[in-house]
Amino acid sequence: MLCSRIGIIDHGRVLAEGTLAELQERIGGDRLFVLEADFQNTSPETWPGFLQHFRVLQKNAKQLVIAAIGTRDPADCLKELLNLPVQIENVSLKRPSLNDVFLQLTGRELRE
Repeated sequence: MLCSRIGIIDHGRVLAEGTLAELQERIGGDRLFVLEADFQNTSPETWPGFLQHFRVLQKNAKQLVIAAIGTRDPADCLKELLNLPVQIENVSLKRPSLNDVFLQLTGRELRE
């Protein structure tokens, strides 16, 4: 391991600092849900109760990356997600990457 602590700096400001695990915990703990569907003409903000249970990390026309709010069983989350007012094509569960943390804190990809 090259380092034990990471600092995320954007435009000269330190936005977050900690271990990778601490930074991952800030945005969704050990799991994020990646939903694939046609999201082009819909908005999660309009789905009843959605923003009380989930936080949107990234959205584009075909994919929505979200974190469950609080400590919830992934199976319960999945049931809720499959009842959304969009036809979900695929749901996957992933561990947040450093890029996910950076995107959530800055609104930009690491490459930009």
